[in-house]
Amino acid sequence: MEPAGIKQRVVFYNGVANLFWSVLNLLPIYIYCYSSVAPLWLYVAGAISIITLFLPRSVLNKLQLGTTTAVYHKLGVHYINQVTQNGTVINNLVRRKYPHYKVVGNTRQAIQLHYRKTYMFERFHYVLLCFFICIMIYALVQKQYAWAGILLLTNILYNMYPILLQQYVRIKLEPFVSHSSIK
Repeated sequence: MEPAGIKQRVVFYNGVANLFWSVLNLLPIYIYCYSSVAPLWLYVAGAISIITLFLPRSVLNKLQLGTTTAVYHKLGVHYINQVTQNGTVINNLVRRKYPHYKVVGNTRQAIQLHYRKTYMFERFHYVLLCFFICIMIYALVQKQYAWAGILLLTNILYNMYPILLQQYVRIKLEPFVSHSSIK
């Protein structure tokens, strides 16, 4: 049984991390889209991007970069995990007051729920990844190379690394998951 304040503390810390990363990485694309992108292109980019919401798990599994954490470590994904929602920094802050706190509970149900959430978060970031790519292509066509570079950088930080992070988390959870009950 968790103490009453633990959930609020976790939500608050995760909210701060989410707000920070979202403002940092979504503000540039918002400014660019608002000031420079033709509305029709926004609709097309949005429609194309939404399709990725419907990627089945089998496709996401085929898009997975590796089957062990080694490749993710080489890319520094474990460093990104330190400063994201439910990451090392947030967990350490929560554990100052609640030393026994864990992001994922010890029950099979809690592990399976967390495992399934990784697919949801991965799809979300694929939608945004696709949208950023469409807008980046627009910037390149318009010969706005500085904007294309900014969008590329923010896409890597806000979408590529979170996608890799979800894959990394799944690999770490694999030994504890009953596949027959998840797929």
